[in-house]
Parts: sequence; structure tokens; C-alpha cells
Amino acid sequence: EPDPAAKKIKLSDPALFSEPFLALSCSAAPESLDYDELRALRLYLVSGGTLFANDSSGRRQSSFAAWLRRTMELVLPENGFQPVAKEHSLLKSFFIISAPGGRFNLEKEPSVVEYAGRYAVIFSRNDLLGVWPKDSIGRYVNDIPAAGQRRSGEKLTLNILIYALTGSYKQDAVHQPYIMQRLREIDAGAPR
Repeated sequence: EPDPAAKKIKLSDPALFSEPFLALSCSAAPESLDYDELRALRLYLVSGGTLFANDSSGRRQSSFAAWLRRTMELVLPENGFQPVAKEHSLLKSFFIISAPGGRFNLEKEPSVVEYAGRYAVIFSRNDLLGVWPKDSIGRYVNDIPAAGQRRSGEKLTLNILIYALTGSYKQDAVHQPYIMQRLREIDAGAPR
């Protein structure tokens, strides 16, 4: 059973290397990392870990985005941010992503930093994590302006998790027709 509580981990914690996936969600720039934290983050990323950075500010030019770019220039200077490739398995690891999703519509697809043939850092300006929170009676906390944008954000978030945990082995996507049919039935209210 998954633990519903968020697990906070510091870059200085040796347990960092037992976590395959880190999520960092900010609306403003966090404090700068010191040398040991930068070194630990680099070792984590080059050893196969994945960092998902989520900008929850709703600003095209946010202080968090600037901080992340500066930090990644120090951590992985060999590669900068680029848009995710349209045919990459990140966009089809479970759902086939054709539309941007998230609380905001600031970008068409996430930006990524590639290392050794895989996306080590995935960055979304659209606040993908902002599509999920619900209040105590099950209503969504954040309004989403465009129809379908919440669902697209949920799908992309799940794809990021699946990609980070499994890599690109699902490139062929042979399982998707059955799954998509079942999801359509569930969305239509079919019995489970």
C-alpha cells in the first residue's frame, strides 16, 4: 500500500539514493544549493534518478524557472533544457499525449534535460500537480480554465511517473488499445 503522506527528503540524506523519483514543486525560487547538495543531485541524476520539477506560479518568466535553469547548468552542464521530443516514450508511456495539460497553459510540452539517453530532469510550467488536489468533500481545489485541460494534466503526470519508474520499455505501446477502451467505459459510467 502506498503511503499517502508526502515524503520529504534532503539532498544531504543518504536515503536519497533509494528513491527513483523526486518531485519539486515551487511557485518561487528556493534557496540556492550548496556545493555538497549540487554534487549529491548530480550523482543522483547520473545514477538513474529522475527529478520532476513543477512550476506552480502560473508565470511565464518565474523565479523558480530561472533558479532551475541556473541549478541544472551547474548540475548537468553537458546538456541544457529542450522540449520533449514529440515521439518520445514520455508522451506515450501509458496515455498518448496530444494536448498540453495542467492548471495553466503556458507550454505545449514539458522541457527536459537528457543524460545518457534518458530524461533525467522533466520540467513543467503548467503546474501539473495543481490539477490533483481535492477538498475534504471531493471537490477540486483549483479551477482549470480550459475543458479537458485537467484530464490532460492528470494523464501527463501519470506518464511522467511511469516513464521515470520504467524507462522507455513501453515504446511499442501494444497494451494501450485495451486500456484506453476500459478507461472510456469507466468515463462513461460503465460498471467496474
